[in-house]
Amino acid sequence: MFSSSGSGAANSRRKAGFPHRARLLATIAMVPLAAVGVNHLPPQAAQAQTTAVRSFSIPAQGLASAVSAFGRQSGLQVTLAASASNGVTTQAVQGSMTPQEALGRMLQGTGVPFRITGDGTAVIGAVRPSAAAGEGVEGATQLETVTLTGEGSSGYMGAPDWVYDTPSSVAVVSGEAIRDAGVRDIREVFNSVAGAYAGEGVASFPTVSPNLRGVQDAGRVAVSIDGARQNAQDGGRYGSSSIGAGGTAVVDGAFIRQVEIDKNPGATAGNTGTLAGSVDFRTVGAADIIRDGKSWGAEADVATGSNGYDLQTSVIGSARLSEVFALTMGLSKTELNEYRAGRMGEATSSVDATGIRKDLRGRDTWGSMLKLEMEHEDIRASASWMHQQNDYAYSVGGNPGGTYSDISRFENTNDSGSLNFGWDPDSEWIDFKANLWFNDSSVLETRDARGNLSPETEIDKSLTSFGITLQNTSTVSTPLGGLALNYGIEAFRDVANKSASSSSISQTPYYADNYGVFNPPGRRDMASIFLNGKLEPVHWFNVSGGLRYDWYRLKGTARYYNFGKVVTPATYVYASCVVSFQDAYPVGSSTYNTNLRLLSSTNSVLRRRGEEWFSTWNTNPCGEYNASNTWVQEGSTLSSTAAVRQDVIYDEEIDRSGGKLLPSVTLEFVPVDWFKPYASYNQTYRPPTITEAFMSGGFAPGDGNPAHTAPNPWLRPETAETYEIGANIVTGGLITERDRLRIKAAAFYREIDDYIVLGTIYASQETARTYTSFVNMDGITRTRGVEVEANYDAGRFWFGGSATFLSTNWPSKTEVFSNGTDVTSGDVFAWNGNIPPRFKVTGDAGLRFFEEKLSLGARVTHVTPSQTAVLDVDTGQLIEYSGGYTTLDLYGSYKVNKNATLHLSANNVTDVAYIPANSSMAAAGRTLQTRFNVKF
Repeated sequence: MFSSSGSGAANSRRKAGFPHRARLLATIAMVPLAAVGVNHLPPQAAQAQTTAVRSFSIPAQGLASAVSAFGRQSGLQVTLAASASNGVTTQAVQGSMTPQEALGRMLQGTGVPFRITGDGTAVIGAVRPSAAAGEGVEGATQLETVTLTGEGSSGYMGAPDWVYDTPSSVAVVSGEAIRDAGVRDIREVFNSVAGAYAGEGVASFPTVSPNLRGVQDAGRVAVSIDGARQNAQDGGRYGSSSIGAGGTAVVDGAFIRQVEIDKNPGATAGNTGTLAGSVDFRTVGAADIIRDGKSWGAEADVATGSNGYDLQTSVIGSARLSEVFALTMGLSKTELNEYRAGRMGEATSSVDATGIRKDLRGRDTWGSMLKLEMEHEDIRASASWMHQQNDYAYSVGGNPGGTYSDISRFENTNDSGSLNFGWDPDSEWIDFKANLWFNDSSVLETRDARGNLSPETEIDKSLTSFGITLQNTSTVSTPLGGLALNYGIEAFRDVANKSASSSSISQTPYYADNYGVFNPPGRRDMASIFLNGKLEPVHWFNVSGGLRYDWYRLKGTARYYNFGKVVTPATYVYASCVVSFQDAYPVGSSTYNTNLRLLSSTNSVLRRRGEEWFSTWNTNPCGEYNASNTWVQEGSTLSSTAAVRQDVIYDEEIDRSGGKLLPSVTLEFVPVDWFKPYASYNQTYRPPTITEAFMSGGFAPGDGNPAHTAPNPWLRPETAETYEIGANIVTGGLITERDRLRIKAAAFYREIDDYIVLGTIYASQETARTYTSFVNMDGITRTRGVEVEANYDAGRFWFGGSATFLSTNWPSKTEVFSNGTDVTSGDVFAWNGNIPPRFKVTGDAGLRFFEEKLSLGARVTHVTPSQTAVLDVDTGQLIEYSGGYTTLDLYGSYKVNKNATLHLSANNVTDVAYIPANSSMAAAGRTLQTRFNVKF
């Protein structure tokens, strides 16, 4: 459920006055936690909690306030000795690390000792053993006992508190929220995140391409799994309302335990070549599976439901091989079938005249994963691999008469792996991290024969990516305060390939270039060097900023074509394929031989080759033309000065590179402990992808001369400037002793220069005609918006939600157009990308019963019509691609015992007929789902 209801933090208890812990801690001493009678974690669970990597954002400040922030972000219980908090200023902590590493960095140079006990308690300050036993300390004043309990998942959709301590637009979807949502595919969780959309069609497609703040695809939003980028692209399919270079990342939700979303990238690792942000899927690890006091654990999950939701199941096992190593393995299976769209109302769509397209073919998925984790003293490392095999099919449309099959079947295989290494010795200069990753994504598509257009055809498309990230964090003292510096390098390479085969391609090889036009072969290299720092000159203000230099190179050969030109041939033409007219009309027959074809305006005929004709009426299978009305036998030689029709082939050698220096800065203010406003500015830079740089060939279906698209050698990278203001609110104790309120709000304005879309060009070697190609918009694309996420949790009940306002303005010359149809008198012709709706609002609320074993919730989502416009060919007017809609979802969970949980959900309860934002396919109607999860 999209709340903190499923987290362990939801069961935490706080004593009266705890919401004011920052002010209280500054004036009192805390007695040892052992004396207050709290329930400690068993050793194995405590170890899992203290060794788990978390994200921290703690500015340099007074010790009491810093300890409060550490408790929230780490989820640990903390004690602070009386003498420790007086006049102590801590160091800034920024980045992903273990609580032990974060606490060590925070207290560097302060002289304040600390330790994390075996039961998972952080003890800060010189606490004597006798005090730990609850005995009085001579000369010390025994004050009121205060239990500081970390509340790691109090936010919207289970977001941990570090999200609300980060002065930037970040969001987190927890694993529990994913399970409780009852979604058909993991990409659907983005639709409840402020400023984010699934960016894809629904149905059975396995791909993920999130839309953040109105932009998506082509690497504008970097998608990764454990840091391994998923850069695969395709176009004109997968249910998106855009025909351009669509992202086709593949993610198995069975192995995902958290989704981190960054909508405002800066000078940090993971942002190379991105324009609008990043999404990282964190996979399951040993700490997620192994139960209290055990050295091994397992989890089984099975779900089934109605309306084509047949089966989703997984089994994950983990074991600690020693005190140093832990191994985790998993298998998953998904079976989705034909689903029925909603029946209430009418969904607006312009996909085709016959109605709303939706996938009726289903999907079968097998997934597996393997992760080896290591921790030894100050070294942490992990090696992970995830494999997914998706088999699915769908109707590509465009054949309303049903004269031929329009089915395409897909075998989509994805392998991702990453090797992570971290070294954090007892040194303020070294906190080193390295990540080496790879991804191999391939799609084998089998297209049924398209009548007389083409025989059955197989298309093989692949993209292989690999990269490395090296970074280090150093903390230094300056006259203005503690300074944390993070610096490093990042680089990756994409290599794309494609091929096609059929009976006609075997006879005419260049027909293969009619297929996989959005998957051209080529290579792209990207590299980045970055430096960012954070300084807190006073406790109520901190500033962070950085520089990043991005560099790219595109290298390869793109082949494009022109239709036949008329040239003067040699005097003698060898007529090797000409046959007599009598062979076409056999004696006594009223019809001509179907294996032969009559030449126009002559009595000449041509031999048919295979199942189709080569080129035009006036061309024989040898590419020669007979202008004489007197026919000769095969093998004869005739004298002629007639013209010959020849197709022209051009090879465009591409080898270009470039780079840009990108600054960023953030100012954060802390007027009070619970309210933290901020303002930021950054620049981003996205070079063209392989698809955008090398696209060439024809648009299938059908064989023939692939003279439709050509590469654009003048294509420029996109650049953007983003301004953002926002605020974080973290407080509690407003109505009840244990309630918690978390709010994150932001407003942004972005200008994108040279935005890349599909349009038309004159090719570099052919100026007599235009080709479809990727082009830069002539002007600035402006997006602006407001985003709010909030969650209030009082234990027995919760309510929260998200709201998004988005406005997108394209350059004036290209603002009114529709999927390639020019609807103005302007001189620019282009296909725009997906434009999300102007408003999106999600409300989420629920109740807990029976000591919080039973949770019942409801979610309402309202979305206004899509801003992607299409042309009504009958009226000549622009209409929305998809209309507005409102959906209601119900969900609940019951903890049968400490090992088993039952989840129930009913999505689209009112059975609304609608097309999700940025999609071209109708969503599923009312769908019931049951999920049973067991840990042992």
